[in-house]
Amino acid sequence: MGDGLDLDALLVPSPQTSADKGNRGRRVSTGNAAVNGPDSYLSHQWKPAIIKACKAVITAEPTITHYDTVWGDADCGLTLKSGANAVLSGFDNQSNNLIPLDPQQPDLTMAAISELVEDSMGGTSGGIYCIMLDALAAQLQSIREEIPNDQGPTLKQWATSLEAALETLEQYTTARVGHRTLMDALTPFIQSLLAAASDDQASPRASLVKAVDAAYQGMEGTKKMVPRRGRATYIGGQDESDTDKYEMPDPGAYGLYTLLKGLLDASKA
Repeated sequence: MGDGLDLDALLVPSPQTSADKGNRGRRVSTGNAAVNGPDSYLSHQWKPAIIKACKAVITAEPTITHYDTVWGDADCGLTLKSGANAVLSGFDNQSNNLIPLDPQQPDLTMAAISELVEDSMGGTSGGIYCIMLDALAAQLQSIREEIPNDQGPTLKQWATSLEAALETLEQYTTARVGHRTLMDALTPFIQSLLAAASDDQASPRASLVKAVDAAYQGMEGTKKMVPRRGRATYIGGQDESDTDKYEMPDPGAYGLYTLLKGLLDASKA
């Protein structure tokens, strides 16, 4: 397997019942988290995927910054890079339990990442990522008892938890698909996973491939969109005759797609 992520092991395809959504958005404490050793399941599965995704964002920073120089205030790339570096530093400090890796408590992993992001990312992007991660952590916490032993959440559990987190995020932002924001990549990604999870026999990796492609198509679609939300509405302008500008995707959507593609690229071919 090397550094690859075995998605067919990580996302167990057997269906599970979705849990109560009353805990959405509540910060999950990581104070008593147990961190598995270097040979643990998640050390071989989640850790390399998260690291690769963060490195992909760092590599893409100049491109994201270029897009945001035209469409925003030129800080999106550096903001995402700062968050990615913070998460990587969390894995460099395992002795301090910064990012716990317990397959039956994935909420602690998400909550720890959210705390690192909150401390390192500013602006709208930082807020959106923190709300989404906190809500995802809370939903995963609510289904701990349903998560298969030592295997982590199933594909359906991931999909429904992401759906719940998106619903929470939508309570804090009016941005939706078609507004030229990262929601144009995030929402199709989650919708695609949900559609795949409805099939009990769906391949986890094939499902992720389709979901990342949906995020890509959503990101590409922003190239022709007039911005309806965010700083681009008054910095990027709404001159649709500027054809060069409308060959660039929304920087936030591009950054999120890069992150998701990094997760996919960590999986086995």
